[in-house]
Amino acid sequence: MRYLPPAMAAARRRRALIAVLPPLALLALPLAAPLLAGHDGALPWLLDLPVHWQWFGALWLALAGLFAAIHADGRWTLVLLGLVLPWLSAPPQLPARAETAARTLSIASANVEYLNHDATALRAWLAGVRPDLVVLLEVTPAWLASFGALDDWPYREIAASDGVDGIALLSRLPLGEVRRSHAAGSLARIDARVRLDDGRDIALAAVHLWPPMSAGLHGARDRSLAHGLQTLSTSGLPALLIGDLNATPWSPAFAPLQQHGWRRTTSLEPTWPDGPLLALGLPIDHVLASPDWTRIEAAVGPAIGSDHRPVFVRLALSPLPGAAGASLAVPVR
Repeated sequence: MRYLPPAMAAARRRRALIAVLPPLALLALPLAAPLLAGHDGALPWLLDLPVHWQWFGALWLALAGLFAAIHADGRWTLVLLGLVLPWLSAPPQLPARAETAARTLSIASANVEYLNHDATALRAWLAGVRPDLVVLLEVTPAWLASFGALDDWPYREIAASDGVDGIALLSRLPLGEVRRSHAAGSLARIDARVRLDDGRDIALAAVHLWPPMSAGLHGARDRSLAHGLQTLSTSGLPALLIGDLNATPWSPAFAPLQQHGWRRTTSLEPTWPDGPLLALGLPIDHVLASPDWTRIEAAVGPAIGSDHRPVFVRLALSPLPGAAGASLAVPVR
């Protein structure tokens, strides 16, 4: 190592420290999420805004760590160990299992963006993955007209809108107890029961939560997600919550997940904003599952003309017997 005068060496160490501290702080911020969960106000909101950008923080730390190692001392490469933090600080993903003969359910979810009037790309992708359930958000009449016939999903609940609050739930399986709502913190929501082929029922919520554009909306989003998880958990049925939550797994909004024993089934791969910088974006489109499920497959779909990428999961339901009841089929709307 080349000798440097003490003053110059100290100055380089200070510059190295200044370079690596901000990205390390950003990557460590999710560790404080449980302390912030359930709190309203400006401070929790302001801390929630940067917490989502973990992939940007990882790139920042990689560049800062290399700069520090080259500029000051090679031992600064040890800070690169912080690159594992995004995987360690996120709530755990639903356990995986190999292909199984148990009852499986496939789900696709997409925020199609209300300014997007071309459904061609999404329809082609759905034809390939053939999901049992499809949740669509920001659905407009023009987009629906572009999609064409919905015959693959004979059971459906659709509330198209020219704004961001359009929503649709499409199903190959009978639906029942369908309810639409616009609760505080939610742009749109559909609750339903789904009757599986083996006679068991599951509870489902399709949701589009408000983005945290203010302290008030941040608190409303978190409360809406917590209430939705609690309601589904008390149903006594295997349950799923699906949609655009406008929150990443590192957010305090996800703290109630583990309280109720729920897991995310989708990965940490970003889904927004689609485009050249997607790799540094945010995973905000989710399928969340109660403890009754295991994960067989999870993937992020292709570009569909929206600012979001769709998500797809295939889950296996534990083979516990369920109560059989009357048919849950409801008329198509």
